[in-house]
Amino acid sequence: MWLALTIVVFSVAHWVGLARRRVPSEAGRYLFTHSNPADRIFVWGQSPEIYLDAHRRAACRYITTFPLTGYVFGGPIPGFDTRSRILPGAWSTLEQDFARHPPTYIVDVQPDPKSAHYPVKNFPILAKLLAEGYQPVAHTGEGVIYRMR
Repeated sequence: MWLALTIVVFSVAHWVGLARRRVPSEAGRYLFTHSNPADRIFVWGQSPEIYLDAHRRAACRYITTFPLTGYVFGGPIPGFDTRSRILPGAWSTLEQDFARHPPTYIVDVQPDPKSAHYPVKNFPILAKLLAEGYQPVAHTGEGVIYRMR
């Protein structure tokens, strides 16, 4: 029992120490300083740490985009189209969530359409939302930050 308790205590101390040393993302720092605590944000891509770094709530229930893209964990599979894995109803749910909590900021963590596995342009609902209601306000190491007009 003492051995198990010792392992647990040292594990917790180790992970807490690592969490304190982690450098916040540039996008998270930007959002933390340029938004209000009540603002909601949306991150397009697999970077949920931006929500934590920004200390801002997500504008929707999806803190990663795999339900919206069909992304397969472990990295992209060359030549494999993941659209068949998109969660049924995910895009209509996203629209409903955005109607309730419009994101003040949207972060696109894969802004280069040439190298992005899931470029915004391939997702009409999000592409239209960005084109009609948002403008780019910052380019960070993680991607492009858009602000609601």
